[in-house]
Amino acid sequence: MTARRQVVLFLHLMKATAKQRFHFVRRKVNLDMLARLGMMPGDAKDRGMALTPRDYVRGSDQDRNYPQRDVWVVGLRATDALPLPGDRTTRQQGGAAMSTTFCPACMKDADVRIEGRRETLPVRGEDIEVEARVAVCSTCGEDIWLDELEGETLARAFAEYRRRRRLLQPDEMARIRRRWGLGQRAFALLLGWGEVTLHRYESGSLQDAAHDAQLRMAERPENIRTLLEAHGERLTPRQRAAVERRLGEAAALAAKCEGGDEDFERLLARRAEGGFGGHAPLSLAKVRETIAYFAARPGMFVTKLAKLMFYADFLHYREHATSITGLAYAHAPQGPIPERYERLRDDASESAVVEVEERCGDDWSSEVLVARRPANLCVFSETELTVLRAVEKPLGAKTSRRLSEMSHSEAAWTTTSMGERIPYAAATSLSLMPLGSSPA
Repeated sequence: MTARRQVVLFLHLMKATAKQRFHFVRRKVNLDMLARLGMMPGDAKDRGMALTPRDYVRGSDQDRNYPQRDVWVVGLRATDALPLPGDRTTRQQGGAAMSTTFCPACMKDADVRIEGRRETLPVRGEDIEVEARVAVCSTCGEDIWLDELEGETLARAFAEYRRRRRLLQPDEMARIRRRWGLGQRAFALLLGWGEVTLHRYESGSLQDAAHDAQLRMAERPENIRTLLEAHGERLTPRQRAAVERRLGEAAALAAKCEGGDEDFERLLARRAEGGFGGHAPLSLAKVRETIAYFAARPGMFVTKLAKLMFYADFLHYREHATSITGLAYAHAPQGPIPERYERLRDDASESAVVEVEERCGDDWSSEVLVARRPANLCVFSETELTVLRAVEKPLGAKTSRRLSEMSHSEAAWTTTSMGERIPYAAATSLSLMPLGSSPA
């Protein structure tokens, strides 16, 4: 049996070396392993640096792939790990130059090129195909592990896995935590988790279904109150006070909104007082049907919908001196949005007007509203229908980004500051052409 002092010496040398260079040798095998474990490279390295002699399994043995080297098997047991598959065939390869880096096969610094590939990763045992950028040694042709590139590939695969399994994305987990005014360590302690668990999840490693369900439950104030009673002693007085303050704010908002449609409509109407509703009575029915009308177009992202609603209300005000919905609008980073927009979106979903779906890209995620029924156009006047069609036809085909950029040039946005309500008087300089006119 290997003497304990040899294991201690090996771990000491490994950790000392890893501070300078830490390579995953045989790139695809290790990438598949991390995918099966749902683990990002940084998480794996952190765990490697935390190994102790108690984690020793066996070794040293001769390396099958590099006979001149030894292999030590030391690690944390992963009960959900599956047998590692062989390397998969890749295709659609192309190349681009990159700076010199260390090649573990050549055992020296070498020039590498970057190849674009379609690769399949077995994320928690489910095959996910993603775009990957891979560093290849120009001397020996061996794939080289580069943290930045492999982290990008795993992040894409994990985002798609979460989308398929309806799990929270890292930014959604962070949003839930920030709602209660806590850092990662404090929120993990409140949930009864290990101190670094939430940090790993927000950094990209995959959460399990049980932790995902706990995080979703932590969105609700009553569940946070229960957690505070059970684990509040783990927080500092300042952290606990922050949570209590956020709970008070949530209770105050709920008192305003939980009275049903009538109370919610009154809240919206109060925000529109003083002319901020476009001199039209607030109509929750028209708000819902406006959302249904625009959501009938495919790819109706929430940001895009907010801009279309803004242009419809402000164009009708410019042409007829009243808005359509009676909503107030506010200055937001991506352009004007209806006040209480998240609540309006939730109301449309709860009223079976739309279904909310999450869409993900390589480095983004957003929500899309899909109409569950046709809009009831009977609630609108002829002039309102004319304006809705006049907005939907030219602007509906634009992307969310293009509409945001367009709205940033409007006086409604340039003459107001962050969070400020937008006066309908700004509609006089709206960039949309007058109804009935045509380009010269």
